[in-house]
This record gives sequence, C-alpha cells and structure tokens, in this order.
Amino acid sequence: MELNSEEILKKILTLANFLEFLEENRFKIISYRRAVRSIRESGKDVMELYRSGELKKIAGVGDAIFKKIAEIIETGNLRKLDEVRKNIPENISEMLEKLPVSGKKVRCLVNNGIDSIDKLRDAVSSGRLEEIPDFGKKSAEKIKKFFS
Repeated sequence: MELNSEEILKKILTLANFLEFLEENRFKIISYRRAVRSIRESGKDVMELYRSGELKKIAGVGDAIFKKIAEIIETGNLRKLDEVRKNIPENISEMLEKLPVSGKKVRCLVNNGIDSIDKLRDAVSSGRLEEIPDFGKKSAEKIKKFFS
C-alpha cells in the first residue's frame, strides 16, 4: 500500500513527538519538524519530490531525514519510529499519535495523571484541563477542538 504525502510526513512528525516526550535531542526534533514544514510549504507531493530527486533540495532535508523519508516510501514503515514506540506505553503512544499537541504537552498531561485519551476527555469535560500548570490556553483549545 502506497502512503500519501501527508501519511509520510505524519510518520516523521510522530517520531518527533515520541522523541520529545522522551526528552531526547531537541535539535533532532526541531530538524524533523522544520523539514516537514518546508516540504509542506513547497506545495509539492513528497513522492513526486523523492522520485524527481528534488527532495534533498528542500530546506531542512538533509541525508538523515532523506533516508527516513525514503525508508517510509519504500517500505511503508520507519524502523526508528518502531524502536522508539517500544519505549512508550501504548496508551501514551496513542495520545502522541492522535492529539494535536507536542510531545512536551503530552508529557505535561501524563505528569498530571492524564495518561490516556479517555482520561483527557474526562479532564476536558470536567474543566480540569484548564487547571494544569504549564499547559496553556492555546493547547487547551486545540484539545477541546479535537474532541468536538
């Protein structure tokens, strides 16, 4: 099954979120996000960029990120993402993959006892989300919109 451009980029962003949750090298995380943003801003399809040899010319797409995107395109999978996923409980992995907030924000939720999407839904409906220190209004709004 061939992945579309957004599915490919989502895998790179999910890797960034997982690494951020685990408090890994922030420069790698920033690089992954910058590359995805640049690819999206190009307005071109990732597959098209890859096949034409233009992908490496996109700002922020160096050898390491190029190889990860190539692996996703060629196999539909990303080994590094699978390796990192093993270090994160399934309920938190689901949060990192689905929620429209960063790994840092998910860590903030988990540190405040909200370690599943169901618990987050309860926190939103009870108003508890707004009481979480360092969570912020913007993030809270994104979460509320996610559930609406």
